[in-house]
Amino acid sequence: MTVTPVRPVDQPRYGLAPEVQFARQQGSGQPLARLGQRRVFQLGFDIGLVLEAVAISPESVSPTDLAAHLPSRGWDEAAIEAALKALVAAGLVRPVSVPAPVAAPPAGGRSRTPGPLALRPDKICRAGRPWAGLARGWLGLVLSLIGLAAQTLAWLTGPGLGPALSLGPLLIVVAALVGVSAVHELAHGVVLTAAGGHPRAIGLTLVHGWPAFYCDIADATRLDRRGQIEVALAGLAWQCQIGLAAVLLVWSGHPVAAPTARLWIGLNLATILFNLLPCFDLDGYLALRAGLGRPDLRRAALAAWRAWLGGRDQARSGDGPGLVLFGALAAIAPTALPLAVLATATAAIWPNRTALAWAIAGGGAMLLGLLGWRQARAQSERPVRPVRTARSSD
Repeated sequence: MTVTPVRPVDQPRYGLAPEVQFARQQGSGQPLARLGQRRVFQLGFDIGLVLEAVAISPESVSPTDLAAHLPSRGWDEAAIEAALKALVAAGLVRPVSVPAPVAAPPAGGRSRTPGPLALRPDKICRAGRPWAGLARGWLGLVLSLIGLAAQTLAWLTGPGLGPALSLGPLLIVVAALVGVSAVHELAHGVVLTAAGGHPRAIGLTLVHGWPAFYCDIADATRLDRRGQIEVALAGLAWQCQIGLAAVLLVWSGHPVAAPTARLWIGLNLATILFNLLPCFDLDGYLALRAGLGRPDLRRAALAAWRAWLGGRDQARSGDGPGLVLFGALAAIAPTALPLAVLATATAAIWPNRTALAWAIAGGGAMLLGLLGWRQARAQSERPVRPVRTARSSD
C-alpha cells in the first residue's frame, strides 16, 4: 500500500523521524516502531495504521492524504491529526513543513512561547540540576516515600482543623499550594535538563477553565523508559519531600500553625493522589505510558472500551481485557470522580444525608454509563466503507 499525496493547501506535512523504522511482530501482527538501536515502541493497531501509512509513503504526507487511505470508521482528519500529534510527541514522526505563521518573531528576538504567561526555562532548569538527584533513582524514591509516609501520619494524627478555617490561615494554605504547584512543574524541567533533554516552556495556562502551571516536557520522549518515568514523576517526588517541612509544623504543636499545616498536608496529599491516577492525562498516565512503551495508550484503551460496549470482537486487534478495563476507567473517571467528591463533601456537611448523597452520585454514574453505552452501540452500527489503497509496484 502506498499513499499518494494530494498536496492540500495550508496543512502541515509529516514524515518519519530520523532512525525510525516501522515493522510488525511476526504472528500477532502487532505494530512496532524502533527508534535508534535501543528503544522499541509497541503501538496500538489503530495508531499503527497511521505510522505505517507515513512510513510507506514515498514523500511527506498531510492529514488529508492519510484520511483518503485509512478506514473510514473513526479516521476523519481530526482523529488523524490527534494520532500524528501523539507520534510527534513520541519522537516517531516529525513535521517536515508547516503553514507559514501569521506573525513571525522579529529578527534577532526570542522565539515565541505558547501564551503570554510562558517563559523559556533553560537557565533556571540548568541552575537546578544539582537538585535533580532528589527526584531520580533510588535516592529520590526513598526520600519521596519517607515524605509521603510522614505526611500521611501527620494528617491522621494531627490536631483538629478548626483554627485553620479562618481567613488568614486559609490564604496561607492557598498561597503555599500555588507555590508548591510551581515547584512541581519546575521539577519536571530540572530533571529533564539533567537527563540531557530540553524543556520547551514553563508557565501558566488554563485547564478545563482553571488556571494551572505547566511545563512542556515533550522532549522527554527521546529518553529511555526509565528517564521518561523519572521526568514524569519528578514533580510528585519534590512535592512529597517539601511536605516534610509541613510535617514538622504539625508536630510542633503550635495552636494555629499546626492545624494550618495539617490542612495543607491534606490538600497536598489529595493533589499527589490525583496526579498519580492514570485515568487522567497527568503524571501517573505519562509514567504508565512510558513504562509500557505505548505512546497511544489512552487512545487505544478508549477505542477498545467503545468497541467492547458496542459488542465488537477485540480478538482481531490483540487488545486484552486489561486495555478494555483501562479504557473504561479513563472514560468514566472524569465524571465519576467529581461525583464522588461531591457526594463525600455533601456527606461531611450533612451527616444525616450520607445515603442520599451517595445515591445521587451512583445514579448519575449509572446514567452516564447508559449514555456512553448507547453512543458506542450507535457508532458500532455505522457502515464501513472499503479502504482505498494503491499497491506499490515493487
